[in-house]
Amino acid sequence: RLCDAIAAIAEVFKLTDPALLYLEVSTLVSKYPDIREEHIVALREMRQTIIETLNQNKPSSSSVSQPVFRDITVPSITMTAMTSMAVPKLLK
Repeated sequence: RLCDAIAAIAEVFKLTDPALLYLEVSTLVSKYPDIREEHIVALREMRQTIIETLNQNKPSSSSVSQPVFRDITVPSITMTAMTSMAVPKLLK
């Protein structure tokens, strides 16, 4: 059960489309009814922190590491779209 919850949270972290993100959070709430608004808010904040950290720590182009994520395209999402998610509405 814990593995399923971790997988569901990972799905929330990787989505960028606001509609899909809303749907995934809705699924998370219905699957785990003990989740509270502060859990959802913490997940959103964690997700934003991860994005900011990745943006701040981009390696220089002179790095000699093997590229892993270079060819993976990810659509962008704005913070406005993220913050417009009605968290309390999801929990009803």
